Amino acid sequence: MSRRYRNLKGANKKEKTTEGDKLLAAYKIISIIFAAIIIVQTIYIFHPSTLFQTAANIAIPDLSTHGFTKIDKITTGIVGNDGVLSLRSGCYELSAGVEPYMSISIQNSLDGKVEARPNAHDIARDVFSALKINVLMAKVTERRENAFYAKLVLRQGNTILNFDARPSDAIAIAVRMKADVYMNETLLRTEGKNVC
Repeated sequence: MSRRYRNLKGANKKEKTTEGDKLLAAYKIISIIFAAIIIVQTIYIFHPSTLFQTAANIAIPDLSTHGFTKIDKITTGIVGNDGVLSLRSGCYELSAGVEPYMSISIQNSLDGKVEARPNAHDIARDVFSALKINVLMAKVTERRENAFYAKLVLRQGNTILNFDARPSDAIAIAVRMKADVYMNETLLRTEGKNVC
C-alpha cells in the first residue's frame, strides 16, 4: 500500500471522527437542556415559591396604596338641589359636592337597591361581570383647579388596567363591585376635616 493512500485513509478517519465528535457534542448539549428542563419542572411542581415570587411580593404601581388611606365610611345626601358625597377614614372626613343623580346612584349601591331601569353604573357592573373584569379599587388621587381626580383600577385575567375617572363615578362602580375605595392621605388631611 502506498504512503499516499495511507495518508488519505487516515484523513478520512479524522474527518469521520470529527463528524462523530460533533454529533456527540450535539447529543450532550441536548441532554443537558432536557436535564435542565426536567429539574426546573420538578422544582416548579414541588417548590414553586423558589422559582417565582408570590403576587404579594411583586410591586405594581397601579396596585400600590402607599400614601393612600382606605375609606371606612361613604355617605351621601341631597342638600337643596345639590348632591353631597362624604368620604371618611379614621378621624378625617372630606365632603364634596356632586350632581344629585350621582349621590342617589352611590346611595342605591350602598343600600343594595336596584332601580327598575339600570343607570350607567349598573350597566358598567353588568358588563364587567360578563367580561370577567374585576374592579380592584377606586383611588381618589388629587385635586386640581377645584376638581377631584380618581383612578379606577381593574383586572382582567393577568392584565391590570388603570383608568382616569371622576371620583363619583369610580366610587359608584367600586361600591357596586364590592371593591375598596382609597384616598390620597395628604389630600384627605388637607382638604378634609378632623371629626374626632
